[in-house]
Amino acid sequence: MQLAEILLFLPSILIFSIIASYTDMRSRKIKNTLIIRMLLVSFILNVFYFSKNQGLLFYLAFIIVSFLLALILWWFDFWKAGDVKFYFALSTFLHPKSTTLFLLPFLGFLAFSIIITVFEGILTKTIEFKLNFSWGLLLPVAAAPLISILGMNALVIVFSLYYVGSKLKIARKFMIYLAVFMFIVQPLNSIKALSASFLFFLASAFKFKGNLPSAPMISASFIYTLILSSL
Repeated sequence: MQLAEILLFLPSILIFSIIASYTDMRSRKIKNTLIIRMLLVSFILNVFYFSKNQGLLFYLAFIIVSFLLALILWWFDFWKAGDVKFYFALSTFLHPKSTTLFLLPFLGFLAFSIIITVFEGILTKTIEFKLNFSWGLLLPVAAAPLISILGMNALVIVFSLYYVGSKLKIARKFMIYLAVFMFIVQPLNSIKALSASFLFFLASAFKFKGNLPSAPMISASFIYTLILSSL
């Protein structure tokens, strides 16, 4: 990403991120009026950007993937509807040049959320550790062939599958049969998928009583992605 792109989109992301983070911390809501303003500003900036650059179809693919990921995780009660809209609106300010960056904002969100939540738990001494079996361990194994070809995006896919699998109450027998089949057909990829999902299983055993707002972490992940992609 060129320096001109940073100068064009970063100030808008910073301003909207500060506003959204403030309202989220104060009232635990991200107003629809803010999302509308974000999309309007993004549209104006992108009209100017794409008048001098190519890659519109790649850009559209990125925001579609971002919206679907956010929507699916909302459906499985990972975050609130306001977070979905905010995540999607911020995605319209990014222009990744590679599919390896498609899921980087969400990976950054996970990393920032875990770090800050653990830090808060240590300070407030509200950490609990309790292991309970999760059906989420099976779905990544069932999708092992897909995960093996995704490169750096694989970790996000594993987490998403783990979370979705832990919430599914139907098709559990199908997950078992498919996971066993994958262990027979692709044992190495299945072991890798199981190992990655087991890390999330261990992480989920830590319970924190805090309830931090999502907007600051979502904002930080998109700012990090924008800066990283410019290097």
